[in-house]
Amino acid sequence: MRQAGIIAAAGLYALEHNIDRLAVDHRHAKQLAGALVGLPGVRITPEHVETNIVVFDIHETARTAEDVLDRLKAEGLLLGCFGPTTLRAVTHLDISNSQIEQACAILKKVFTHIFKRSSF
Repeated sequence: MRQAGIIAAAGLYALEHNIDRLAVDHRHAKQLAGALVGLPGVRITPEHVETNIVVFDIHETARTAEDVLDRLKAEGLLLGCFGPTTLRAVTHLDISNSQIEQACAILKKVFTHIFKRSSF
């Protein structure tokens, strides 16, 4: 616990300098969630996205999260694994409006491609 001050300092800095930016991050997360709705094999409830974190299920793709993450990474999009068939995207202050649009396009391309072919 003696390093708690260092962690607290980062939180204080964020509150003092980046609080307005949170609204942009939340809007970007909603935009990502909206882009995922209706993609083949993706299950998401956009109404549940209330922060800058977007979690969605891909079990209907018959692919593992790691398989899909590799494909997304090859297209230039980095997401995280949140379970065997669950992915997580996090928006933050280093992501621009155009990058969110690009991320949405990559998601659409990859998930559409999964269902057009039997393999990557």
